[in-house]
Amino acid sequence: GNGDAKVSISVAENNSSDSRQGKVTFKPADGRQIVVNITQSGKTIATSPSSVTLDYTGSTQKVNVTADGKFSVTTTTSWIKISNVTSSGFDVSATETNETNESRYGVITLSLEGTSISKTLQVTQSKMPEEANYVDLGLPSGTKWCKMNYGAKTEDQLGTQCEWSQSIGSV
Repeated sequence: GNGDAKVSISVAENNSSDSRQGKVTFKPADGRQIVVNITQSGKTIATSPSSVTLDYTGSTQKVNVTADGKFSVTTTTSWIKISNVTSSGFDVSATETNETNESRYGVITLSLEGTSISKTLQVTQSKMPEEANYVDLGLPSGTKWCKMNYGAKTEDQLGTQCEWSQSIGSV
């Protein structure tokens, strides 16, 4: 009624990733007992997508971030490049083409500043397709030529030096 008192309740910041519950008990002069349950949600970091897949050339992909506070984003993986970091997301790309026959994996870590909350995002860069290793020179036979010299790991390396009379053996 008109005689009800008003009470303000404040809570300290919850820096955990879990919700926490509590209750406040009021005992008015008329002998009643009033219990108020309080739930405070924890801090979170959500990303979309939840993992990142780059093609073998490492083209850029946008990651959207929702965080309860300012976040930082880091990686210790040398081929992962993070750029255009804003308060709501960042871009991920690869610093180099994946010239291996296997996909490779790395991680990005997002952390809320001033708290211990973090999230790990897995990054996969797919393997280079077999046809990317060859160039079609338009020969009548349809034969394609390798982009790299034998034994080279990049297109500008010399590779293994062999003389005409040498036998290379199995590779």
